[in-house]
Amino acid sequence: MRKFVGLILFLCLWTLPAKAQDYSKGEAFVGYQYTHANGPDLNGWNGALTYNLKDWLGVTADLSGTYGTGAKLHTFLFGPTLPVNKLKTDTFRPFAHVLFGGAIASDGVSSGAFAVALGGGLDVKVSERLSARLPQADWMLFRSSGNTTTKNARLSFGLVYRF
Repeated sequence: MRKFVGLILFLCLWTLPAKAQDYSKGEAFVGYQYTHANGPDLNGWNGALTYNLKDWLGVTADLSGTYGTGAKLHTFLFGPTLPVNKLKTDTFRPFAHVLFGGAIASDGVSSGAFAVALGGGLDVKVSERLSARLPQADWMLFRSSGNTTTKNARLSFGLVYRF
């Protein structure tokens, strides 16, 4: 019986490295972003770096810049990302995130605001390290010092490199 228990413990410990390799330690995203703002619709770029602390928790830094006729919007957001592992397959990897930070808007005069983005997306595996993000959708809330609240929506599409 002791040998059997010892064998079971050995097998459990032996499979831990395989479990640890089940997810990437980090990922980099770069792509196109469309933002539906209160004024004009904006087009631009979105980039993000995520460090995965566990297979169920990552920390993301997200930067974006969007531009329209006479208007610019830049965001810098940080927060937790949660892979939805129950829906994950070899090809599809959904995720959700809550990001906090700031936004700088300019339509002739620049103004800053506190920003929150709630959303998620779906990564589709292209190769072992490369995925396509189709899409990432976020609802964004900006709150400026004058108690003005602005609600925006954004869609991002692009490539994800896992390392």
